Amino acid sequence: MQRQQVEEVFRQYTSAYNADDPKIKLKIDHTFRVAMLAETIAKSLGGADADLAWLCGMLHDIGRFEQVRRFHTFFDADSVDHARFGADLLFQEGLLERFALDLSEKEKRILEVSIRNHNAYRVQEGLTEEEYTYCNILRDADKIDIFRVNCDTPLEEIYNVTTEELRNAGVSKAVKQCYFDRTAVRRDCRQTAADYVVAHICLVFELVYPISRQIAKEQGYVDRLLDFPSWNETTQEWFSYMRDTIWKEKKEYQEYENDKKYIDYWIREVLDSSDVFSQFAFSMEDLQQRAWLELLRASERYDPERGAKLTTYAKTAVQRGIREEAVFQINRAGITGKEYVGPADSISIDDEENGIADRLAAEAAPSGLPEMDADAALRDGLKQITETERAVLYAVYGIGCERCTNLKKVAGGLGMTEQETRRALESGKRKLLKFTKT
Repeated sequence: MQRQQVEEVFRQYTSAYNADDPKIKLKIDHTFRVAMLAETIAKSLGGADADLAWLCGMLHDIGRFEQVRRFHTFFDADSVDHARFGADLLFQEGLLERFALDLSEKEKRILEVSIRNHNAYRVQEGLTEEEYTYCNILRDADKIDIFRVNCDTPLEEIYNVTTEELRNAGVSKAVKQCYFDRTAVRRDCRQTAADYVVAHICLVFELVYPISRQIAKEQGYVDRLLDFPSWNETTQEWFSYMRDTIWKEKKEYQEYENDKKYIDYWIREVLDSSDVFSQFAFSMEDLQQRAWLELLRASERYDPERGAKLTTYAKTAVQRGIREEAVFQINRAGITGKEYVGPADSISIDDEENGIADRLAAEAAPSGLPEMDADAALRDGLKQITETERAVLYAVYGIGCERCTNLKKVAGGLGMTEQETRRALESGKRKLLKFTKT
């Protein structure tokens, strides 16, 4: 295959469009990178034709240029499906003939179905195994470079939103569910600007070949997307969760989720222990964070010479912390549920009256869950959380001090920069997630 000829014809074709338009330049650069990535992936498979894979990459976005000229947007929903449009230009309107390629009918068929399917939610059924392979090669190559494009280009331009809209946006429940399911996000699930960021990150789960996942991870663009600077506290917490779990294999991720069941059980045990608690809807994320931090603090106070298991001791401390967090949320009057508590309606719950003390003292493992093992790995793991990370975590979640969720204020109080504080908070959370396994 005469690559130089293909590149020259491609440049001639794109020169007819506005070279000063950043969207045009973006797609030209993207095209060459996808072509090289497709070649790399094909070579890793052994049996695929690297030249044909490269050609698929060179022509996969040929419809983008006319799309921008006619509709001034890359949003297919607001214009035209660029993959189908490009394939029509090539195979129905004669654009492919300009490249003067000596392709067999089989190669033309592979080229066409690969282009038509490169942006589809799922590859069409009824393809041969070979056609399916080239579709996946191109789809992987395209996804890998999309991560880069979303880092090199302001997200406001990509999603056509203001900075305020982007930074304040939440993440929809349906989009979060796609992440939990480790699958791509359908267009009709996306409701907010942040949903689009998460949707692009979820493309990681659709990468077919090991080399593709390796390249995406090594390039670092996915991790840069995960550093999304949201102004929405709930969105910040969600992106922190994704940073902790994005590169876990599906089996490892499922094990990770199972590891959290013990703490979730303890939370439910506390909430079910009091009729007062049953009247309200709590922030489960805050209860879980408090539980993890109490486990950390328990490890600091733990004395193995007294004979008790760390995990037995930790259960008591963790459940007491969960209870305190629940009371804090009620007194804060910032939650909604069956009953609303005003700022002046302070609630004090007596341990003995509500039977919580008896439950906190219980050491038996809940039915259906394995007994916790207080081995050295858990203790050593918790010790890996640095003093700086502990100071930030305790300040943010009010462990032994007044609670403060404003990182700028936390940074000032600890004599740190805001960036250092954020990094300490995130790294501390990651360690807690890793080592508070049950």
